[in-house]
Amino acid sequence: MKRSLATAAWTAIVSYCLISLTLGPFGVLAFRDADGARKAMEGNIVELERMNRAFERQWQALRADAQSVALEGRTLGYVAYDEVAIRLSVGGRPGVPASPGDILTLERSGFMDDGAIKLFALGLGVAVGIVTFGLGRMRRETGRE
Repeated sequence: MKRSLATAAWTAIVSYCLISLTLGPFGVLAFRDADGARKAMEGNIVELERMNRAFERQWQALRADAQSVALEGRTLGYVAYDEVAIRLSVGGRPGVPASPGDILTLERSGFMDDGAIKLFALGLGVAVGIVTFGLGRMRRETGRE
């Protein structure tokens, strides 16, 4: 009886550990997906740094050069007091603003919940306990005859 309980408990603990290690919310497969998200975020960081440097150069040009301020104002539709604006329709679209990067979400789909792993391990431990208890009982009965 003690051996059956020990075997069942050992089976439940080992199965819980192995399943958690591979399929759990913090297991190997979850870390592989998190690593993919980390690499995508690093790509976003590189792109955002590039955009930030371009905007910094543009900002410095606007702060230092009056001609840059006048040109930027004209692109926004402002004209000086003594200027006349003539709009020509050339078929071009206005510039599309730069994207600030991709929004990344890490979803834990496809992995077993910790509660489900515990239930599975408990069920497996109970099943092993029943089988070992039954086998031990059969051995004792056949040994008596």
